[in-house]
Amino acid sequence: MIPSNTSGEPITEMTLRKHFRVELDRGAPMANTRVVGSLFKNATTNENVTAQIFWLKTRLSKVYAQAKEGEQPEDLIPTETADLFDTARRIAYVLKLTVQRRREIAIAPPTPQGTKQPA
Repeated sequence: MIPSNTSGEPITEMTLRKHFRVELDRGAPMANTRVVGSLFKNATTNENVTAQIFWLKTRLSKVYAQAKEGEQPEDLIPTETADLFDTARRIAYVLKLTVQRRREIAIAPPTPQGTKQPA
C-alpha cells in the first residue's frame, strides 16, 4: 500500500500502473538479474556452499535430488554431463569440509610455545 502525497489515501493499482508502467515492467527483471548474478558469484567464487546447493536445487532439481539419493542421473542428462555433475558435487562437499575446518582452526585457542597441539 502506497499512500498518496496529497491526500494520504492509498494509491490504487490502476493509478500506480498508469503513472509507473515503465518502472513496474523493468523493475522485477532488473532485480532478478542482480540477484541471480550475486547468487552465481557466491556459488562460484566465495566458497559459499549454501549458494551452491541452492543453485543445484533450483536449476538442476531433478538431477540434484537423484544424486543426493544415490541414484544414477544418466537418464536425465548426458553421461559426460553426469560425470561433471558428480565431480562438481564432490568438489562442493570438499569445499564445505574445508570451510568447516578453517572455522575450527580460526576459533581454536592458541597453544603456548613449546607445547604440542593435540591431533
